[in-house]
Amino acid sequence: MRWTAVAPAAVAVVALGAGGGTGASAVAGGQAAPPAAERVASPDVQRWKKVWGDEFDGTGFPEGWKSAEGNGDNGWSHESLHYNLARNAQRNGAGQLVITADREPASTTLQCFNGPCRYTSARIQTKGVFEQKYGRFEARMKLPVGKGIWPAFWMQRSDPYGEIDVVETVGHRPEIVYGAAHASFGVWGRGQKELPESFGDDYHVYGAEWNQDKIVWSVDSAPYAEARLFFGWPLGEPLYLILNVQVGGIWPGPPDAGTPFPARMLVDWVRVYEPA
Repeated sequence: MRWTAVAPAAVAVVALGAGGGTGASAVAGGQAAPPAAERVASPDVQRWKKVWGDEFDGTGFPEGWKSAEGNGDNGWSHESLHYNLARNAQRNGAGQLVITADREPASTTLQCFNGPCRYTSARIQTKGVFEQKYGRFEARMKLPVGKGIWPAFWMQRSDPYGEIDVVETVGHRPEIVYGAAHASFGVWGRGQKELPESFGDDYHVYGAEWNQDKIVWSVDSAPYAEARLFFGWPLGEPLYLILNVQVGGIWPGPPDAGTPFPARMLVDWVRVYEPA
């Protein structure tokens, strides 16, 4: 979710067919629970085999992930207004990970790039634990809404810099989700999908298939955009996974009086596949 100036187009991004949404979820204790039966088809077992995943069973901080603490360099490079803490990423005992963005009291000692942090949230990642080159990457999630909220499931490496945003969005546009690819020279592939309902109303499966020729983004197994290979393709090395909810920043702007806090991203599962 590194945000840089958009470079001149170096790759074709092709809009694909529209996909459908899932049905309503039950709500218990202020947190939405996934439907008892999933309504999204699993990847074709003839084409894909699962190599890694997290179903987020149990409670506490999720095993197999690491917390990226703090406010980063200049607010994680794009002026975020929150401080990441492991306590804000917890399994709820019902099979979901909950990443919570919330206000911080005025007495806080947490420091952001522009002074005391007004918010806390979490960024968790598999850096040093799991990474993969090519495959199908999916997460079933219910995303938070509200001005200044920027949830994402993405993948990254630092040297050379490469990034695939499986899904990211801004909470003041709750009907649109985005997929993107980045390199050190900027954003070179980006697509978007308009949902028939707010992404905060239900769970959806957000995915990306990545191989040596292209990246294809999907919602609920329906592809909506792809970015194709070009000379100098920067994504030929393994990437690690990241889940986070950012507060503020140069894309969504700051929260306003109508932003609902706490803002929660619920993650039912994350799964990674490779060709069978």
